[in-house]
Amino acid sequence: MTISTAKFRILNSHPFFGTILFNLPVKEDKTIATIGVDGESLFYNPDFWNQYNKHPIIQMGLLIHEAAHLFLKHLWRGRNCNEIIISKLPDGSLFPIRLFNVAADYAVNLLIEYLLPDGALKNDKYINWETEKIYEDLKKSIPKMTAEQIKQIADALKKSSDGDLWKKIKNNSSEKWDRVIKQAFETAIQRGKLPDNLKRLYDESQPKEDWRNILQEFVQPFQDDYSFNPADRRFIGADFCLPDLQSGEKLDWVGIAIDTSGSINQKQISAFIGEIKGILSAYDKVKAKITFCDVKATPFIDLEEIEDLSKIEIKGGGGTSFVEPFNLVKKEDTEPLIFLYFTDLQGAFPSKSPEYPVLWIINNSNGLKSPFGKILNYKI
Repeated sequence: MTISTAKFRILNSHPFFGTILFNLPVKEDKTIATIGVDGESLFYNPDFWNQYNKHPIIQMGLLIHEAAHLFLKHLWRGRNCNEIIISKLPDGSLFPIRLFNVAADYAVNLLIEYLLPDGALKNDKYINWETEKIYEDLKKSIPKMTAEQIKQIADALKKSSDGDLWKKIKNNSSEKWDRVIKQAFETAIQRGKLPDNLKRLYDESQPKEDWRNILQEFVQPFQDDYSFNPADRRFIGADFCLPDLQSGEKLDWVGIAIDTSGSINQKQISAFIGEIKGILSAYDKVKAKITFCDVKATPFIDLEEIEDLSKIEIKGGGGTSFVEPFNLVKKEDTEPLIFLYFTDLQGAFPSKSPEYPVLWIINNSNGLKSPFGKILNYKI
């Protein structure tokens, strides 16, 4: 079966992954061993692909496997998880195991419903685990494995070319996939073919709070920019057109901090990002500045569109202090209308309360209190 035929079959039976695959150019490449993606294209070795011509379900599984890596953003999430363990095989030779690639394969293979080649990495222990959690578990378990167990992992990695291709990704290439994945969810939902496990992930990615209601007092109307999109309706059909005056609601200068300390897991960070997307999509114009922080805080990054989030590299993993984000505000020319802090509220607070409103957005506060600001509890 050709890759084109496999893609059409997947689009019909599994439109979520089919939509992703139809936005992924395919390139034949005999310099790679098997099949893989680099964030922009899918590469395949025809000799590897053709050996499964009598097993079209496996061929479809191979394509869905690669689409799932894009859906879960493994190519970008793994940039800071680059540990390699050199392990010994039964014949005494050494094999470098890229831990994040192994973790990503475990996560993907438990998500998809198609057959995969013999030896594909699967472990029911990792059902519903975040990829980063699997990665941390492998750091502890792989050094204790026997040579035969290492060989099983090595054989599985040899059937994937992702490890080498992921090194070539461009930082901004994830922007496209945010749009494609949104389209994929919408297509699958419309056709009534979104599996329960993907629906759960979709629901988790949606904002839980009504941000228009929460931030109502900080919203301002605007009518200040002319634009040809849309043009002035009075001149539609004429030989010329004029721009129309834009109007709507804007949220101007909102401070945002995301706690990325060791006590915050990937699921919580994903939920935080989902809420920020909700804020950005709730208004016609938003001007925000965002920082990621544990004990230290990254410099403010301007945030106006949902696409801006995909350009950001999330850092952290240490202890927790709420001091530095508020110090960043002091360096700005003006104070924010409101400061939103996504956290578990377990850390050191500034000695002095800021004069602008602060909203702590937390999951399961367990009775924790802050010396200033309001607390918004929400469920992931």
